[in-house]
Amino acid sequence: MTWQQRQDIDEKTIQDILFRYPQIVESHLLKRRLPVSSLEVEQCEDVCETGRIDLAFRERARNLLVLLELQLGIANKDHYDRLVSYVDVYSERFSFSSVIGVHFAEGFPRSLPRYGPPLYRVRFEASKIVQLAESLEAEEEKRLGLDCPKPAIAGFAKLSYMNGFFAFMAKRTRVTFREIMENVPNVAKNPRQIRNPAHRAKLWVRFGESFGLLERGDGGIILTELGKAYAVSSDKSLVWTVSPRQRRILIAGLSAARCTNGHKFGIFCILRAVENSEDQAIVSAESQMNSFVELCNSKSRWANCSQKSSFAWYGNYACEMGLCEHRPSPGVPLVLTPLGREILALLSKQFAAFEMERRLLLRRPSQFA
Repeated sequence: MTWQQRQDIDEKTIQDILFRYPQIVESHLLKRRLPVSSLEVEQCEDVCETGRIDLAFRERARNLLVLLELQLGIANKDHYDRLVSYVDVYSERFSFSSVIGVHFAEGFPRSLPRYGPPLYRVRFEASKIVQLAESLEAEEEKRLGLDCPKPAIAGFAKLSYMNGFFAFMAKRTRVTFREIMENVPNVAKNPRQIRNPAHRAKLWVRFGESFGLLERGDGGIILTELGKAYAVSSDKSLVWTVSPRQRRILIAGLSAARCTNGHKFGIFCILRAVENSEDQAIVSAESQMNSFVELCNSKSRWANCSQKSSFAWYGNYACEMGLCEHRPSPGVPLVLTPLGREILALLSKQFAAFEMERRLLLRRPSQFA
C-alpha cells in the first residue's frame, strides 16, 4: 500500500511521512531561509505540561531542537498558542542551545499573530508532501534491493521458445548482445513473426536472467551452471517443448531468485489466483484473470489487452513448468497440480519473509496481506 492508496491523506498520514523522512522538513525550512541540516527524529507525540507535541527533531551538530506543530488545513490561534507554550517549556526543561517552533499548515490567515524567531511558519501542500515521500521511498527501496516486485509485461507465449536460443548459447563461451541479435533469425522458432530482433534478444536475456540461467558481465553474456544444464536437457526430438528435466531446472532457478524478480512474482500471482478460484462456486477464466491482475497490483498499470496477454502467458509458463493444468473444456480456467501446490507453499513462505524484511527495513504496511 502506497501513501497515495490510503483512504484519506489525513493529518496522521502527513505526520507519519515527516517522521520517516525528516529531510522533507529540512527542505521546507531551508526555503524559509532557516539553515538546518541532518535533522533526526527526537520524539513523536511527546507529552509536556501544556499539551502533546506532534513532532520534535534534533540537529546534533548545533544541539538544536525543532518542535513541529502540524495542522492539516488552515492554521488557527489555538495551534499557534500551543506552539508558543511548547517552545517555552522545552527551553526551560532541557539544555538545548536553541529551541525553535515550526507551525506546519496548509494556509495562514492574516488574523494570526506575527511569527518571529524562535517561531516560524511553513505552508505546505499535502499532495506534494506525499509525492516527495513516494519519490524518497522508491530511492530507498532501490538502494536496499527491496523494490516492490512487478511482473514483467513483455514476453512470449511459451518458455519453450527460449530453447533455440539456449542451444545457440551452449556452443559459445561468451557472447555479446549484438551477436544474439544478429542470430535471432537462426534460433527463433518462427523468425518470420519477429519484426524487432533487438526486442526478442532482450526478452531471451531477461528471461534467462530471471530463471538464473544467464549472467552478464565483462561486456558479454554467459550461461550459468544451471543454464548449461538447461541447454543440454532439451529433448532433441521435441525441441520446442520444455522437457521434464528442464522443468525441474526452471523451478530450481525460480525458487532461488530474489522476490523482487518480476517473473517470479508473476508465477506466484498466477498460482495464487488459481488457488483463490477454488473457493468460488462459479469460476471462469475471466474471474481468474481479474484475480491475477489484482494480485499483481497492475489493474491501473496494464491496459485490457495487456491484462489478457499477461494472464495467458503466465498461465502457459505455469503449465509448462508442471505447476498448473488447463481443463479440457474451452473457457474453463486453470487448476493447480500437486507440484503446483507445493511450489505455491514454498513461494508463499518466501514472499512472507520478503514482506517482513520490507516492513522492518522500510517501515511499510504489508503489500501482500
